[in-house]
Amino acid sequence: MKIFKYELLGYETENLVLPQGSKVLSAGEQDGILCVWVQLNEQGPPKEFTFYVFYTGFNTEAIRLHTTFVNTVQMRSGLVYHVFYKTEGY
Repeated sequence: MKIFKYELLGYETENLVLPQGSKVLSAGEQDGILCVWVQLNEQGPPKEFTFYVFYTGFNTEAIRLHTTFVNTVQMRSGLVYHVFYKTEGY
């Protein structure tokens, strides 16, 4: 298994296709870009991971079920993102 970085655009909902069995490790800022780090199970079949990115104060009621909190990321710009994800099948 290897760890890879993926950039998120900061949209409310973003999808990444990753191998099944991959583990989302963390979210953070690198060079002003919101990123997630994922430990990939390189042998797994493709699976869609949906990431939810919210600013502080946004309503998260719609995603409260079947999501996993990743991290709160404070960007150099002053924006604060709260990153969650779920995998297909929920």
